[in-house]
Amino acid sequence: MHRPQRRVEFLVTGVLVLAGLACSLLASEAPPQPAAEPTVEDSPPPASGVIRGVIWHEVCEFQGGEAGEPVVLGSGCVQWGEGPDEFGPNQMRDPFEAGFAGVTLHLGAGACPAVGLAVTTTTDDGSFRFDGLAAGTYCVSYRNTADGNDALLIPGGPTYPRRDESGMAETVVLESGGEGIVDFGYAWQGFN
Repeated sequence: MHRPQRRVEFLVTGVLVLAGLACSLLASEAPPQPAAEPTVEDSPPPASGVIRGVIWHEVCEFQGGEAGEPVVLGSGCVQWGEGPDEFGPNQMRDPFEAGFAGVTLHLGAGACPAVGLAVTTTTDDGSFRFDGLAAGTYCVSYRNTADGNDALLIPGGPTYPRRDESGMAETVVLESGGEGIVDFGYAWQGFN
């Protein structure tokens, strides 16, 4: 009778040893962790570009030109043609030229002519900006006879980047996170 009791003790001891071994193995392995979800901090911020510029009041100071008097060009003037009346602003912003405040500009998606994406107004120094732009092609434009701009700009005409009505719109290709600069010159009739 002694033998069967020994067998039971051996079986019980074996089971306890196996159970202890299994517990120690489980305790030494860390439970699997779920994959971390990406956070906003892990992702790079989207590229945010800007288009900025200024609309400035071009001035051409000159004397003469009446009753057959010769024209004498002064500050801010350039002779751009051969005729005596083919002169005007020099198409560059001189230190004495101020910006136009309150001019409304439009931003459009794609090459000019395009509008409808955003609208802004120039500040006191004539500057403007469109922020938060993705890479792409944009049109920056204004009209001298619309948006209340006529009260500020008429009579007159564009001088920069071109001396005709096409000088009131400019196509800009913006790279990701880049900056586009678009300046416009505008002169009143009589260049004053």
